[in-house]
Amino acid sequence: MKPSNQNNSSKLRDSGKLSIEAILAITDLVEEIHTSLSLTKQKKGGISGFVYWLIRFITKAVGLGVDSLLRNLEHQFDGIPTEQFQGVSPSNQAVLSALNGVLGDYLFDRNSALAIPMQLEKVEKNSATIILWVHGLCMNANQWNRNNVDFRSVVHQNLGFSNWSLTYNTGRHISENGKELSFLLEKEFLNNPELETMSIVAHSMGGLVIRSAVFYADKLGHSWLKKLKKVIFLGTPHHGSPLEKAGNWFENLLTKTEYTKAFAKLGTVRSSGITDLRFGNLTDQDWMYNNRFKRAHDPRNPIPLVPSIAWYAVAGSITQTANQVGDFFPGDGLVPVKSAMGISTYDRYTLVFKPENTFIARGVGHFDLLCDEKIAEKVLMWLEEASV
Repeated sequence: MKPSNQNNSSKLRDSGKLSIEAILAITDLVEEIHTSLSLTKQKKGGISGFVYWLIRFITKAVGLGVDSLLRNLEHQFDGIPTEQFQGVSPSNQAVLSALNGVLGDYLFDRNSALAIPMQLEKVEKNSATIILWVHGLCMNANQWNRNNVDFRSVVHQNLGFSNWSLTYNTGRHISENGKELSFLLEKEFLNNPELETMSIVAHSMGGLVIRSAVFYADKLGHSWLKKLKKVIFLGTPHHGSPLEKAGNWFENLLTKTEYTKAFAKLGTVRSSGITDLRFGNLTDQDWMYNNRFKRAHDPRNPIPLVPSIAWYAVAGSITQTANQVGDFFPGDGLVPVKSAMGISTYDRYTLVFKPENTFIARGVGHFDLLCDEKIAEKVLMWLEEASV
């Protein structure tokens, strides 16, 4: 994890740098399209070559000017506590979260001030039982509050458990976030021996991050895993999302002709976290030796659910009644019912949930899983019942 102590001006300057690099990338793309359509196929030649060079030169010069200007204005933002994500306004948090979801790996690799660091927010710390809340792609911990419903408050008011909310960079590989979370939880439980048990509620991608963290905790011998009693998944794409699969298919289709292959570059402007959602990658080995933009068969190693933990799964479906076609797509709008239930075409990937530990919410979309009354009742019931 990389500490960030930059202020608002630094974040704005980094945003400017990102914009400049985007303009340069688009210039490259346009030039390649121009070259593809040209009969001569000569790149960077003649008048057009000079024009593209001039665009790049001016863009870089503007970028240097913006960077210099913002450095001079930096003192005007002194004292604004943006080194911690919670210190940023909710609207800016939402923008940063979306940006990290799409380009978070890019921001992290460049040590950008815009990259969200992984951090825990601890509230209502009056119980030795912890509920950890883990958000999904392009989101942050504050977005558990949806349509004036916050499951965290509901659980605390009814059960009195302490709430920990995780915020993380959803654009990084799921396995990278999983490992970092395992180390973070190990530190927290070693520093707070009075903590007795923990349960987790995870939405969407957050469920994959938790499964990855459990895998690495077991592999690394982390002691916090012994404190983990229950995990509740809300719309987690255990076996991937059709939208990422379709996007990968279309991107590869564009590479088939000289006239469209330059546009395929636009498909690569999406983060490692997003491409991990194609199949539901959990470990480094699932992606490390593969080109994440190339069409391929499911590369995952099967990761079964740890039997010492009670696992629960909630799936949403936009359809009001059971419908095999509708439950597959659109499902909850992003995740098919079978994927959320852990059911795979291949037995080696199928996750085994007890029937009483599953629930399909009809007429509920992916993000409304966070505020549906029926789901809130299920979550309360599952957290309250004795651990298996």
